Amino acid sequence: MELKAKQITYLPEKRKAADTLIFWLDRYKKDLFKPSTTTQSNLVNAMIDDRKKIPEIQECITLLDLNGLLDEIKRLTDEIFEDTLKRSKENTYSKTLVENIRNAAYSDLEILINAIDIDYLLTKDEEKKKELLLLNGMISSLLKDMRTKQRSRRTRSKNKREMAAAVEELINT
Repeated sequence: MELKAKQITYLPEKRKAADTLIFWLDRYKKDLFKPSTTTQSNLVNAMIDDRKKIPEIQECITLLDLNGLLDEIKRLTDEIFEDTLKRSKENTYSKTLVENIRNAAYSDLEILINAIDIDYLLTKDEEKKKELLLLNGMISSLLKDMRTKQRSRRTRSKNKREMAAAVEELINT
């Protein structure tokens, strides 16, 4: 908006500078409003680089007194980038922590199943053996469900393909 206003100023050098900047900014327009902080950060960094590398652009920005505005946009963009990076690191840490807890719980349940198996083998009471067998089956099904949820989508897809191939082979033989 400010550049459009500068296009109709009574000073010809400011009009020319505004026209130059509008032409320069035109190539950034199509990506400017994409809802991506990465895209917008890259655009702002490219604009700042252009300001440093292209003397004509630098002169036009200085003439129209837009250096402060560009510097503030750059500062805000860097702040948003840092916040996004911080949030990403926190999310990664949380996911890793949860995954480690899940793996530890899985290992503990496996140990419990082994202990139940030993108790089953050592006990003479048939009633207790039935209870241990039932408990072992329940924990085993929980472990199977838990392990399935832990697998990545790619692993599940691969296993599904392998299972389908094995079934197909059994059908054909």
